[in-house]
Amino acid sequence: MFKKTACILLLLLALSSQACADVFLLEPTETVLAAGEETDLGSVAAGETFKLVIQKKTGFGSEWNSLDADPQTIPSGWIAQSGLTDKTLFVLVTLTEEAEESVQRITFSVGDGSGPFSSESISAYVTVKENLLDASIDRLKQDAMVSEESKFRLLLNNESIAKHSVKITSDLPEYWFKPLIIEVAPLQTLEVDLLVYPQRYGARQFSFTVSSELNSFEKSFDAGLNVFSTLRGKFSSPVSGFPFFTPSLLPYFLVNAFIALLS
Repeated sequence: MFKKTACILLLLLALSSQACADVFLLEPTETVLAAGEETDLGSVAAGETFKLVIQKKTGFGSEWNSLDADPQTIPSGWIAQSGLTDKTLFVLVTLTEEAEESVQRITFSVGDGSGPFSSESISAYVTVKENLLDASIDRLKQDAMVSEESKFRLLLNNESIAKHSVKITSDLPEYWFKPLIIEVAPLQTLEVDLLVYPQRYGARQFSFTVSSELNSFEKSFDAGLNVFSTLRGKFSSPVSGFPFFTPSLLPYFLVNAFIALLS
């Protein structure tokens, strides 16, 4: 009788232990997975590197001490690298620059060494998509003063679960505009001020180009500056001839002209 009771207790303990062997997923989404369960991580673009992070704690009082991607489930050319911190385990998965649109199922194995959960597995779906990064620029045509800052607002929208690095260049001389490299966090919308310092008066047509450091994404924007050498020159332009604008804006231009004549 005692042996039978002991066996039942050991069986119940084993079952309860397995039920508590949870995987606490922290990135790129937060969820709790039991052994063998699946989850959808979201979308990623070619050339990017997404990060899967789990908590070391198992929910049973022990800790996971390993997390690895099953190489049999990693598409050809992709690279998976494991790492750890004090409280987490993670895998970095890098896509090839030529990765095509698809849905991929990757299996990850977790283990706690010689503990009660020697090895378990979870699966994650990732969707490879194009056009997860977008860019736009406000007020592409502006008036400006020689040697004074002109500001163009760039809006970057990243719908990927991975961070993305972009380069912003222009066909202006570098002493007018210096190229920038910007990193956009996963699922982030970022505003960036593009500062142009015109060095010569007159009309100047130019372009900005936003290009990915990771894949083939590129987008160009035609812009223009009407550069004045003095404040008087800027405001007096309406009196030199009939301006090309709607009649409703005429009072504002006449006020500007009057200010210029008094300056």
